[in-house]
Amino acid sequence: NDPLRPPFVFIGKGLDSDNLYVASPRVLLGQETYRKRVPLLATRKLDTFNYARSGTFKDILPDSQFNYFDVLYKYAFEFNGYNYFLAVQRESVTSKMQVTKIIRVCQLDENMRSYMELTLACSSGSTDYNILTSATLVKPGKKLIESIALKVGDDVLFAAFTKEGASQKSMVCGFPMPIIDRMFKQALQSCFNGASSMARIGPRHLSLPG
Repeated sequence: NDPLRPPFVFIGKGLDSDNLYVASPRVLLGQETYRKRVPLLATRKLDTFNYARSGTFKDILPDSQFNYFDVLYKYAFEFNGYNYFLAVQRESVTSKMQVTKIIRVCQLDENMRSYMELTLACSSGSTDYNILTSATLVKPGKKLIESIALKVGDDVLFAAFTKEGASQKSMVCGFPMPIIDRMFKQALQSCFNGASSMARIGPRHLSLPG
């Protein structure tokens, strides 16, 4: 592993029992033959480290046009039956702008067909802070619950962002998990309604579900 591009690993509920969930950014260290065997996302067995199922991984397509596409993971966690990953990457395969994506996959999904990603940003006035530097999932205290009308027991994802090209400036935002869940449900409903052709086929840089 590249110490400047570490993977994120955590143990969570899985298909049969607890599984090891691994989010691995692309690295340039080591032999290419072995590097290609490490996918972006993988669900692995705890005892053997093999894939939990034949299709429990997601990777960038082995097409030369996607060689430049980089995904740098910053945080990962499980919540209410889903795995969440936060990553900095290009907005799309045709864009050079870097953004932060929050990615969600159902823990019981054998082929990661439920993979979804949404853009996450922190804003102040007309300024968007789009590059995630760190994040953590917490249960807020009483004062914060009252100030932003949360329910007792709600979790909040706190994330620190910088602005592309201006890393000396930063901002922290809190994203209540009920709101994030609603965002994903709305995106899924748009897909079902045919409102987003991108949503129907999934991100172009990723392998299709097995």
